[in-house]
Amino acid sequence: MNSEVDFNAGVMRIASHLQGRNLVIAFIKRLIGVIHYSHGLDDASVEEHYTHSFATGLMEFVRRNPQAWHWLNAMLSQHFSKGQRFERICQQAPTSPLSLPVRMTIWHRVIRLSVLPAKAADRAGVWGYYLYADQWVHLHEQLRGEHFAVIFWHELTHAFHHAAGMQDRETRRRFVNAQASAWLEFVSKNPGAWKWFVSLATHEKVLEAVQLEASA
Repeated sequence: MNSEVDFNAGVMRIASHLQGRNLVIAFIKRLIGVIHYSHGLDDASVEEHYTHSFATGLMEFVRRNPQAWHWLNAMLSQHFSKGQRFERICQQAPTSPLSLPVRMTIWHRVIRLSVLPAKAADRAGVWGYYLYADQWVHLHEQLRGEHFAVIFWHELTHAFHHAAGMQDRETRRRFVNAQASAWLEFVSKNPGAWKWFVSLATHEKVLEAVQLEASA
């Protein structure tokens, strides 16, 4: 075993020989595992629980651990999407808003994003949803701030699970592995979309100002 989490000591340990991509993979798997453990999920929990746990837990990690978030994005730039410099966005918000991602690739699937009109969303009582049949992520047009980031990542995680062939009930280890693999795949194949998310998730001013455009 190359990594472990000691909850009694509050310590994550990763073997010193792991470097580069392997270090990032080990860290992300342990991070996701900690998120789900702290939310009380186990092998009896369903896909929806793992989806929202991942989305809210990732935002909590970003908020409470800015140095670790900066380090992780630097490692992602170096080992999974060379030349992108994601860590720069952690340090400073872009001078002009980044474009909302409307087309993303997860392995062999193309995921598209569209705006859900407020009337339709409110009538259905949802902030967003993922359509398995046509692989569309639909998001409420009035989403903003941190809630926007959580709902985006929540619905995208449904797409992650779909692409990975996950069922409603899987073991916690299976969900952790699928989410870690899909996250890294998303960063590698969709650097522009990841930059947009990093900007949204990191900066308070961006969180307050960014809102879905009806034309997206």
